[in-house]
Amino acid sequence: MTIPKYPVGIQTFSEIIEGGYTYVDKTEYVARLTLQGKYYFLSRPRRFGKSLLLSTLRAYFEGSAGSEAQTEHHTNNGRTDLEIITSAYIYIFEFKYNKSAEEAIAQIHSRDYAGRYALNKRQLYLIGANFSDSARGLDSWIIEKLYYYKIIVVV
Repeated sequence: MTIPKYPVGIQTFSEIIEGGYTYVDKTEYVARLTLQGKYYFLSRPRRFGKSLLLSTLRAYFEGSAGSEAQTEHHTNNGRTDLEIITSAYIYIFEFKYNKSAEEAIAQIHSRDYAGRYALNKRQLYLIGANFSDSARGLDSWIIEKLYYYKIIVVV
């Protein structure tokens, strides 16, 4: 049994990832932060991870966490608006304007944008978002965590 390496005193996301330290991935919450609210007050006690949180957010937005972003990725059934692929997660975004987040998610499903990742071991999130004139920006979103369990029987 291997004893996990804990990142005691390390405050940068890249050093934790590159050093092979134990890290509880909260990337799912980063997506929520980007889609909800406008301003955040990060109130935590001293030595309780504020610097690491900000370093993680910086790596996420700069794409330096081993991630890539593809806009308008072409598939056999259309094109996705945005795909963000990290070492552990895949996010597929569909954006609508003056429609609904439900329509955006429905398009991801009906055109099977996630199908090409069915055998991928990364966790897959589908994000449908709607921007509207009445909200003067983002007014609704849906985040779905997708699970693929494929069984292949060879006879």
